[in-house]
Amino acid sequence: MGTAATHFRAMGTDVHVLVVGGPPALPGIARELVEALEARWSRFRPASEIARLNEHAGRPVRVSPETLTLVRRAIDGASMTAGRYDPTVLGAVLRAGYDRSFELLATDPPPGSSPLGLGWQRIAVDAARSTVTLPAGVGFDPGGIGKGLAADLLVHELLARGAAGALADASARAGDREPGVRRRREPRGGRRRASLHRGFRRDCSARRNAGRGGCP
Repeated sequence: MGTAATHFRAMGTDVHVLVVGGPPALPGIARELVEALEARWSRFRPASEIARLNEHAGRPVRVSPETLTLVRRAIDGASMTAGRYDPTVLGAVLRAGYDRSFELLATDPPPGSSPLGLGWQRIAVDAARSTVTLPAGVGFDPGGIGKGLAADLLVHELLARGAAGALADASARAGDREPGVRRRREPRGGRRRASLHRGFRRDCSARRNAGRGGCP
């Protein structure tokens, strides 16, 4: 059974994909899938669904099933951690100077400004209409959960398209400042295992800058 690998830059980090078996086109398809998710989820792209959610906070915005899942996972993460992970720290992140992608960000960016506050508990998800409504005055930035979900979705899709096994690694490398997650599914019914890499670091830092204390 053959193995194929590909790696590329996406979502602010290095993405590595390993495919066992399946059609030879799968590595290329993997890149297309990740890039499509980044196009939906990057807050730095004005046409992305996340950018539209933030632009139209206070009003329902129709989103894709993938983005609907992302928002629900982010809410679940906030609930399970009692708010220690908070996908609505965008205002604090902007005030900390993170207003562009890491590739364009200075090593020590100057402080920024933003009136946005917190409020993950008030995000409304309507699965029937496939809409998400952010509270007015609140911004959404999923952080590392987006990379983790991208890895999950990618592995699931590769298996559905005929791969016997797959590894999707979107984890941070030495020197990277963006957190990430790797997900793999081993062939022949192997166990699925995830390894989290600094997944909450940026959110905890933003919370400290917001004066709410860091993560334990």
